[in-house]
Parts: sequence; structure tokens; C-alpha cells
Amino acid sequence: MKNNIIIKKNKSKFKAKFYYNNISGTCQVGYSGIGKKIKEGDGVTPVGIYDLLEIYYRKDKVKKIYSLKDCIEITKKSGWSTEPTDTNYNKYVTLPYNKSHEKLHRSDACYDLIITTNFNSSPARKYKGSAIFVHCTDSSKFTDGCVAIPKNQLLCIIRSLKKNSKIVITY
Repeated sequence: MKNNIIIKKNKSKFKAKFYYNNISGTCQVGYSGIGKKIKEGDGVTPVGIYDLLEIYYRKDKVKKIYSLKDCIEITKKSGWSTEPTDTNYNKYVTLPYNKSHEKLHRSDACYDLIITTNFNSSPARKYKGSAIFVHCTDSSKFTDGCVAIPKNQLLCIIRSLKKNSKIVITY
């Protein structure tokens, strides 16, 4: 599975091991652990194989970014719809936005780098889950369902991703 990010369940509910070519370490996963995602907000990091889509980044926090993936700058107007009844559910939106959403421009370092996935997209099914990203770790012990990798390691991964790289989340 060369050139794919592998996430493998650990003994800890909130932690997992990640592997990408010669880079490996511990990452954070959802507060409900790795498993079958049932619905929006369940805190599960979904088992499966997903495409890695675009890279979103904070230009003020990440000086130089290089990737074969499309790289999109996060601004104060960057958001992601988390409203299951919204036609833009599980998609990038421009703020201000009048439906439930996540702000991508945050005061912590969590979203300094984001890799989006194709989990529940094309088309997004209502209430199935949204915003399953690979992003930077922060001071919390777990995520809401994303995979969080230390920033310096995530940046190294991003620099060597291939166009067809995937994330494999497994037990």
C-alpha cells in the first residue's frame, strides 16, 4: 500500500498508528474510536479506503507548501457545511454562512493543514457524516471523527503524496 496513509487501530480508543512510506507515528482519532460511521456527530473515525482530495492550508502558519494535490489557501471566510439538510452538506462554503458549519480558519493549529477525503461525498447522504479530514493534532486527546497527525509529520506526508494516494482506515 505504498503512497497511501494507513491508519491502524491501537489499544487506546482515541489513538491509532499511522504509516506513510517511511513516516510513522501515533495519531488521534474520533472520541468513539475507529469503526462503522452511523451518523453525523457520532465521533467515529470511519473504517474504509478513501481518496485524498485537496490540501487546505493557512498561508500565515505554513510558509511553503508543495504537493501534487491541489492546494487551497484557508482564509477567514473558509468554512465547511455540516448541516445535513443543506444542499452544500459536506462541502466547502464561504463565510458568513447561515447553516451549521465549521470554520476552517481557527485560532488553534488544528486546521493549519487539512487533507479532505471523499467520505460521504458525490453525492453526500444526509446525516451520514461530514468533514472527515486529515489535519494537525492539537492539545485535545481525540477528534470528532477526523484523523489528526502531528503538523511536522503531516507536512512531510503532504509533500510526498501522489495524485492517487488514499487513506486506509482499519481495525
